[in-house]
Amino acid sequence: MILWTLDTITFNTGLADVSGATWWVSDSSGWFDSPAMRQTVIDRDLGHGSIVASSYMDKRTVHMTGVVIVKGVEANVWRARDRLMSALSTFTSSKLLTVDENGIAKTSAYWSGGAASIGIQPGGFTFDITLLMEDPRKYSAVTTTATNIANNASGNVFPYGPHSTPAVFTVQNLASNANTNQITITDTVNGSVIGTLQ
Repeated sequence: MILWTLDTITFNTGLADVSGATWWVSDSSGWFDSPAMRQTVIDRDLGHGSIVASSYMDKRTVHMTGVVIVKGVEANVWRARDRLMSALSTFTSSKLLTVDENGIAKTSAYWSGGAASIGIQPGGFTFDITLLMEDPRKYSAVTTTATNIANNASGNVFPYGPHSTPAVFTVQNLASNANTNQITITDTVNGSVIGTLQ
């Protein structure tokens, strides 16, 4: 199942949000396709074929259609509709679209690509929206951070391993070589040494 997150709205989970709305994307185009190319091609004067002098990806436009099923009072339908309109309100800054492609999450900033079509019905509404991606490339939604660790320091705890087990990274300056640090990684659960780096 492909999960779409438009700003703060997640589609295709099958779960209702706090206002009783369940969001579904039924069809899309543009996200899984490669963007068109803008190329300057020069024919070879004394040879076969041509040379690509410059090559850039063209804009990526994402089109999404779907339905929102809303439980409760009719006012909840309008609240959900307003929430979608808020996600498309990109007049002053772009927002993020994140797509979980069966466990691989990718993200890209977007601007509203035109008028949204909303069809209000009893118990929900249909939608037809277009997004203009700020960058045609898609990026990993997994963020990484780096930090400096002082010599002979300990107590720096980071998630480690597939289950995010807390581990302590201890930096020790080796007496035999003042320019070499040894890093010891210790499992905080059982105290065992996971590994050393030098």
